[in-house]
Amino acid sequence: MEDLIELTKKFCSAAIEPHVMEWEERKWFPNSVFDKLSKAGFLGLIIPEKYGGLGLEKEQVLRWLETFGEIPCMGFTVGVAMSSIVCAKAIMEHGTDEQRALYLPKIASGEIICAYAFTEPQSGTDLRAIRTSGQKTDNGFILNGQKTFITNGARANLILVFGKCEGTYNIFLTKGDTVFVESKLDKLGWHSSDTCILTFRDTPAELLGQNLGQGLQYVQESLSFERLVLSAIGIGLTRRALKDLQPFASTRIIKGRPLSSYPLFKKFINKAVSQLSLFSYFLQQAASKDNFEFSTVLKSYVSDKLCEIADQVLQFYGGYGYTKDYLIERIDRDLRLLPIGGGAREALYESVFRRLKKRISENRPKHDDQF
Repeated sequence: MEDLIELTKKFCSAAIEPHVMEWEERKWFPNSVFDKLSKAGFLGLIIPEKYGGLGLEKEQVLRWLETFGEIPCMGFTVGVAMSSIVCAKAIMEHGTDEQRALYLPKIASGEIICAYAFTEPQSGTDLRAIRTSGQKTDNGFILNGQKTFITNGARANLILVFGKCEGTYNIFLTKGDTVFVESKLDKLGWHSSDTCILTFRDTPAELLGQNLGQGLQYVQESLSFERLVLSAIGIGLTRRALKDLQPFASTRIIKGRPLSSYPLFKKFINKAVSQLSLFSYFLQQAASKDNFEFSTVLKSYVSDKLCEIADQVLQFYGGYGYTKDYLIERIDRDLRLLPIGGGAREALYESVFRRLKKRISENRPKHDDQF
């Protein structure tokens, strides 16, 4: 694992970071990057070896993502992770043998780029309120509906779509060239990511897996893991912000002293580094427990704290931090999506509260009528 981490650092420094500024300005990173990532062995991390991957455990993947996440371009790092890790994991765990054999090797090679279409304009985090529907046909299914905030929406050639069919929730697979890309969203951050509105009009599709009615379980599992993925990338990006701050603070003179010599600054750095280490530990625990409530609350809490740390880093830069001359300007914007993406913070807390309340009610001991 240590060799993989070191290889990742060298690869990202040489092959990715020199191009990040251009990608951010163009609001697009080239699909050819997936081929480079594949040749370096980074697209098949979670995919079993028999399908061309490395077959790493979830805990190892999250650790790798912290390193990969130090690239100061969250639109790029999340786009790669959504395709090669989150979507690949869903197909790996829930697809048929034929679907695994068809799609997983091509995801690992970079030939297939995936998107996961959960969210709809009118429902947001409330997955049960979706309207996208699937209808059975002689050749499989057709889809009708609309999705929004879809990462990789314009570039994906395989899209996992959450929709209803015959009163049940399901995940469907459809080809990207059969979907209408209504628009690319102009965003505060994640500029290099093609975040899109997608429309399905009698779009041909196939069911992920064999049986109808499994989609809600599948999508909750995917979201639970996606939240850990986003947190890991966020931890890496925040760690990058701290690393970049320290040489600036050593040369920034305030009242005759370097900023780095002030006790307030030292206290902040020590606390922030300790927090990131603690968050990493919690991510590992969440991955091993595979618990929806744990991963959901953890993502919400960690997201807020990462934003707080990044905001304080920007504050130490003073006016310089508000300019594009320093990466913290982009890092601060990119991290701000974490409390929203993968489920808005407030909605997630409410969801966990309802689950726990129901569990407590079901487990409450029953008393005699006289009491």
